[in-house]
Amino acid sequence: MGVNVLGLTKEILKQARPYSLNTRLVITSTEKLEHKAGRVLASPSTDANLMARIIYMTRKRMKHIGVTQIKPSSKDWGQVKAITAQATEFCIDVDMPKKAGYTEYIDIAFSKMVRPNLQKITSMHASICETYVAKKEIQEDPYPDITAKIHEYYRMKVATKTGLVNNFKGTPDKYVWFVRAGALMRALTVPLNIFLDAQFEAMDYRNALPDPSQLVGQKAKERLNKYMFEHNIDLRKNGNGKRN
Repeated sequence: MGVNVLGLTKEILKQARPYSLNTRLVITSTEKLEHKAGRVLASPSTDANLMARIIYMTRKRMKHIGVTQIKPSSKDWGQVKAITAQATEFCIDVDMPKKAGYTEYIDIAFSKMVRPNLQKITSMHASICETYVAKKEIQEDPYPDITAKIHEYYRMKVATKTGLVNNFKGTPDKYVWFVRAGALMRALTVPLNIFLDAQFEAMDYRNALPDPSQLVGQKAKERLNKYMFEHNIDLRKNGNGKRN
């Protein structure tokens, strides 16, 4: 006796109608759809709910107006799941529990925005990770007092030339360069004033200022060497840095 395949299929679909599989995968040959399905599996509903609560609490703490918690029925739920997938990857990379990691991830994301925008967060993953690395490097700085002096001397040089007083202590992506500059100065055994004076003088010819990121690297060493040669400075000779 033959099997009525069409009838059997209809009956299976009828019986399955009341049930839902939130983590089901659809086999497709379209790469974009495969990627999207993978991200759904990477963001189970419990993690997405945790993320939604953290986004809500963070925005309330930041005193955003008209904030409500995003629910699975909301049009923004897909964005929450996408953010959750990226934040989960972040937690794995930095070896941090999800609650703490999600909170750190969202704090950094919102700190980079003038206005909160969930859609923008999904394009900020690399930037968020870089800021976290900078924050951790600043926290683990073995010479924070010296770093602060380097930062202050840099600010003084900028203020002298422009009249503007910048402060990068609240901007990890910028302040971390003073930590790194301090490490370079110690490696070269050069006083901070000589090192920074060299960087600023090298920029004078084009009426520019060194960005904090330019205080590290081979170019920074070359500016220092040129400055010391032109100003007859040899730190190996005597205490005042001048050649005899």
